[in-house]
Amino acid sequence: MGVMSLPIVALSALAQVPGAPSPLLVPGGLGQATLTSPRLTATIVASQVTVSPGDRVVLHVDVVPARGIHVYAPTVRGYRPLRVVVSPAPWLKVHPPEFPPSELYEFKPLQEIVPVYVRPFRVSQPLTLDAVEAERLRKKRSSVVVTGTLDYQACDDAVCYSAVSLPFTIELKLAPRGPAASAR
Repeated sequence: MGVMSLPIVALSALAQVPGAPSPLLVPGGLGQATLTSPRLTATIVASQVTVSPGDRVVLHVDVVPARGIHVYAPTVRGYRPLRVVVSPAPWLKVHPPEFPPSELYEFKPLQEIVPVYVRPFRVSQPLTLDAVEAERLRKKRSSVVVTGTLDYQACDDAVCYSAVSLPFTIELKLAPRGPAASAR
């Protein structure tokens, strides 16, 4: 079971749940990563793996909570909601993520009703490559790396577990702007 699928991963940065098995790398490919923890699995896939300066790309984050587990929606209060946190870079503009509607969950012992996800769902994280900064990079290298974390707190019917932050890395190939690039 793995944490992510792309090269150069700092697994020591992973926030572990006490007693949980250590994460391992899962081989993947360009433009994707797989994150696995005891309470959820997430697959992140870029809408395109070859990008040009000025392009918009979307990271599709497909999240599957484990059986009996719920994770919190962005509107929750008092708990840590699931978030896709993209690390800042001068060549990258991060737009607000798009979440699906959540459902209400009643936690009877505390008489709370909270917005959660219990079924598989997708978060879309739009990004734009800054035309000027990405072009400078393209002249020096053939790819860029988007890094970040998937942050969440998971609970079951009896226990809320410690918040977790799973790191990810997504590599995207850089191509020049122009008619050939738009035909991708």
